[in-house]
Amino acid sequence: MRPFHRRLLYGVLALLFLSGAAWGYWNDLVSSPGDFEISAKAWAMKIHGAGAMAILVLVGMLLTGMCVSLGARAGIVATGRCSLAASVF
Repeated sequence: MRPFHRRLLYGVLALLFLSGAAWGYWNDLVSSPGDFEISAKAWAMKIHGAGAMAILVLVGMLLTGMCVSLGARAGIVATGRCSLAASVF
């Protein structure tokens, strides 16, 4: 994996964790939510959803890179392995 992809993957995973933790805090631990808490909870969920979509794109990029490189090294098209790996996710 290239360093750019690795940093991007770690950044998006950190974004997912932090937005999920923020949403959990505002959803479960705040006893009487005000306008700020309700707005922050909504924004945390929107950011979390955007991060989830980014993870799907990154997994697609990683699978494509993995399958293309495996097929190029072996001199064949590695469609079976790509299909299996994609179906797992």
